[in-house]
Amino acid sequence: MPHFSILRFVQTFAPVFVGGDAQKKLREDLHECCRCAQRTFSVLQTPGGFLQLYLNMADFSRGERTDSEDFNAVISKAEQFAYTSLLTKEIQSAISSVCRHLTLGIDVRHRDDSCRTHAELVGVYDCSNRQFVQWTGKSYPLQEQTATLMYCLKLKSHFVSLAGTNVMVLGCHDINAFSPRSRGSSEKKKAFHTDATFKSKVMSQFDSLVDRRQPSVVLHHPHSTDKAGIWRQGWAGVNQHILSCDTYSSGICFRNRRFAGKNPASEPPRGNLAKVLQATKRGDVVDWIQPRPRVVIE
Repeated sequence: MPHFSILRFVQTFAPVFVGGDAQKKLREDLHECCRCAQRTFSVLQTPGGFLQLYLNMADFSRGERTDSEDFNAVISKAEQFAYTSLLTKEIQSAISSVCRHLTLGIDVRHRDDSCRTHAELVGVYDCSNRQFVQWTGKSYPLQEQTATLMYCLKLKSHFVSLAGTNVMVLGCHDINAFSPRSRGSSEKKKAFHTDATFKSKVMSQFDSLVDRRQPSVVLHHPHSTDKAGIWRQGWAGVNQHILSCDTYSSGICFRNRRFAGKNPASEPPRGNLAKVLQATKRGDVVDWIQPRPRVVIE
């Protein structure tokens, strides 16, 4: 089996930029991340919502009734935005010099209104061919998102072969489809003869696909992780239910999720960055921490 290595772009408690300034800042830091890499990697991983695309989403379907044409239309917009805002020729060259693939988290939503229709996407970009080879999105929503999130109903899109390695690509909350706590709740409902919920169906479909695809790598793309234990249940479930997995990583944005665009100093991270990084990876994962001082942690 080919060796699989991950270069993790770790976003930190950094100043907020808007519009073109934010995109310029990300390009500069992404270029610096690649310049600092001292070897080549299988994939460069970003956290969820690494890019933010603002669209009028009023006419798109959502929830369990998300239409595939609507979902694909949003993916098309996100892909165009990825090229115009981040993946300039210079950045594409920089990434391809150190990585074979890139996973890119992109959120699509109404500006300043996360309570309306929105999508949380992850694109898999082939650095040698300079094109996206796979798109997926969140399939296992938070309870408060059931009326607003565009669901990724094509669960097969979470699985992709990268350089001969079977990889599972998860959105933010998707990892909790494997959590023992979530599984226990689902089993209780079955015991009381409650009709299968959408989430329990997602669990079953994921299990079937895992059995078929046998992923050895799981790449998880949460939006914010500022405590070491946030994803502990999810990764415990991965270890229990995906026995083929020997390498995994959560994309890290070390920021308090309650921050939500306010002054960063008002809601500092609750935990320790080093502990967060250690708790969210297994295998050959190297962290590049943004912003300055820029440090690579083996």
